[in-house]
Amino acid sequence: MLDQFNTASLAKLGRAELLALLANYQAKLLSTSDEMERAKLQSQISMIRSAFELG
Repeated sequence: MLDQFNTASLAKLGRAELLALLANYQAKLLSTSDEMERAKLQSQISMIRSAFELG
């Protein structure tokens, strides 16, 4: 999966790929207790959700 992404790269992904990416980042969020990492993951999850809604 992608560790770094932006809106343009997310726009190239299909629905199934976005769902898989979202699930991956949600699992990472649940498995970390580091607050900075959690904030970063939540931001990335928001970007993925936005791309999913636009696609």
